[in-house]
Amino acid sequence: MECRLSIKRILVDGTILSVLLSLLIYGSLYVDPLMWVGDYPPDIQAAMGVVDVPLSRAVIVGVLFLGVIVGVVLRSNAKLRRQNEGKLSFLTAFINSALIFLFFAAWDLLVLDWLIFVTIQPGFVVIPGTEGLAGYKDYWFHFEVSFLGWTQWVSILVGGLTMAGLSMIRPSGRRRSEEQKASEYYVRNRAKLLKEHNRLVSAGREIAVAQYGGAFADTLVRESLAEFEKLIPELPYIGGEQNALTDNLVFSASALAFYRVIKRHGRTVQETGEVLYRTVEAWVRRYPRWLRRVMGWYYMSRLNQWRSRQKVAVSQERRYPGDWVRGHVEGAGDTFDWGMDYTECGIVKFLHSQGADELAPYLCLTDYALLGALGIGLKRTMTLAEGCEKCDFRFKKGTAACGGWPPPWLGSEQEEERKPSGGSTS
Repeated sequence: MECRLSIKRILVDGTILSVLLSLLIYGSLYVDPLMWVGDYPPDIQAAMGVVDVPLSRAVIVGVLFLGVIVGVVLRSNAKLRRQNEGKLSFLTAFINSALIFLFFAAWDLLVLDWLIFVTIQPGFVVIPGTEGLAGYKDYWFHFEVSFLGWTQWVSILVGGLTMAGLSMIRPSGRRRSEEQKASEYYVRNRAKLLKEHNRLVSAGREIAVAQYGGAFADTLVRESLAEFEKLIPELPYIGGEQNALTDNLVFSASALAFYRVIKRHGRTVQETGEVLYRTVEAWVRRYPRWLRRVMGWYYMSRLNQWRSRQKVAVSQERRYPGDWVRGHVEGAGDTFDWGMDYTECGIVKFLHSQGADELAPYLCLTDYALLGALGIGLKRTMTLAEGCEKCDFRFKKGTAACGGWPPPWLGSEQEEERKPSGGSTS
């Protein structure tokens, strides 16, 4: 499997490293600016002459500085390994480490040097006896040291190689357990998944109260949580955080938990379908209207369409048996803006493995509720849930959805017989 970098990981960990080192640098400057006089502009160094800094202070700051760097970067590489299912190449670890160091170099110049040291210039950074020297307002000096000299680039190169090398050192027992963690993704994230389920359930309770009363709604909340917990270890791994459709699969487990409870209490799959549809409507409308519009704008943006094209090749590798397989469809003028064709559906497979094929068509309907709330019109003429060869998603910005509740195949015995046997395109 190809080891992939994560821009999000670099930005997050680069920020963490930068904030921690900023606190350490300016904290030590506050205590004794002479500890950093070697990094001051030349005219200030010349004015100070030879400076005697207590060795104990220098050692403490140096150890803390090194500890923060090693700790943050090794942690970043470890998380990157987990995102790549227990695998991490030396090259990937090196690039990740070097980019984090480069992030800090940019932060150091823009925030620590130009913004704080030169522009804001708090009193404690000015060494007594050097007040008014030109070096305190020398922007060019800091840029030259940061990016024009060879020292910074060598430090980034050597630091990246060192961190990559350290990241390759793992006891054999730990290596095996890291590889096993890929298949235990959902168990490791149990607390997060339960939180997501409870958010959905809180919206579902309101719907259940309106339809069945408070007593049954409380039963649904309590028993569906127990069912969901049972399903967590049974969810198929499809890439975890690296695959956005993991969230759809988790939603299907919450829906399956609802279904089992409602059926157990003598109600029908149609009732489950309506509760789920209304629940998704209520859940998504809890977000502010402006945020839903922003989300809809992004979904229809060229950037998201570009990302969709990139994911097609990955999905068609069929790396995970329980995953989706799809193709990208370019827009067709006024008919639709863009679309996707799914030829395999992770939810279809999961529900089939759980003996809940009849639930799948109802989960398809929730796509209309979700996208409609984002201001996106969805049109489909076929789904895997109907026994067709594919799910043909077609999106149009700012138009009404061509589907929703109730589905056209309810209310007619003839259509009921033709009702699909399982699947979802969510």
